[in-house]
Amino acid sequence: MVNFYFEKEHYLLKVLDKQPYTYRGWIVALDRWTDRSCPTFLMQIPFKVRIFNLPDMYRRYGMVESIDSKLGQVDEVSIIEPTTVREAEVWVKVLFDEDDVIALTRTVDLLKNQPPVEVDFR
Repeated sequence: MVNFYFEKEHYLLKVLDKQPYTYRGWIVALDRWTDRSCPTFLMQIPFKVRIFNLPDMYRRYGMVESIDSKLGQVDEVSIIEPTTVREAEVWVKVLFDEDDVIALTRTVDLLKNQPPVEVDFR
């Protein structure tokens, strides 16, 4: 275990927000040292998950949360509606158990005769 000290709170928050980190092919779990008594201390790793090809009718907070809750605990949902110059974007921050196996891309078939929904972890 390694301790890092930050001069300002916002530096720590920026580091925690940009997770996950890797070192030599291993994912590194980071947490506040003050939260050691919490049962999830160093047990969860946040991932930002992007969902591609999600049909318009499924681009709702409740539906996105339902799809991603099967991957882990949903922490945050961000839906950016399409414009004339860009496609819609759906992002979800999911907390994974540090013991789980993670595949970086998964596909989910929601509708027949439609392209599968692609879930991409980054």
